[in-house]
Amino acid sequence: MAKKDGFKLAKRFYCLQKPLGEKVKPKKAKIELLDELEYNEYIPYGWKFLHKCEESVEWLNRRAEIREYNGFKFLYPPMHENEPTFTPFKLSVESIEDFLPAMSFEARKIGYGNIDIMLPEDKQDLIEPLKELGFKNWSDFKEPDVLVFRMEL
Repeated sequence: MAKKDGFKLAKRFYCLQKPLGEKVKPKKAKIELLDELEYNEYIPYGWKFLHKCEESVEWLNRRAEIREYNGFKFLYPPMHENEPTFTPFKLSVESIEDFLPAMSFEARKIGYGNIDIMLPEDKQDLIEPLKELGFKNWSDFKEPDVLVFRMEL
């Protein structure tokens, strides 16, 4: 339908989900530099996707819940604004595994029962290790299941 209306596919993501586990309280943080976010063109923010630019960083610093645990940062939208998917700044198995307890803490705090992450299609090499950590996906990782469309004006 989007293509029919003139939109073009811009990016594809996998939506990963994992049940909550052990919880540890993280500390509040800020995005200091755009390069802290290891995303190419779009930064996931719940089910919204922001262009990776300085304006988005400023907007996220005002609106997002940004946390740090063991030197790794992640963000998520407030529950009243959007469904809370978590956005790790660093896209590595090490960072995600390290702050799973902090994401579990934040998810429980807002009454959400899972940890959801949007993984860019170009990070497919993380799928198998994340599956080992207990992450699942609606399509069993056959193909990305979240599509970002864009229309040139």
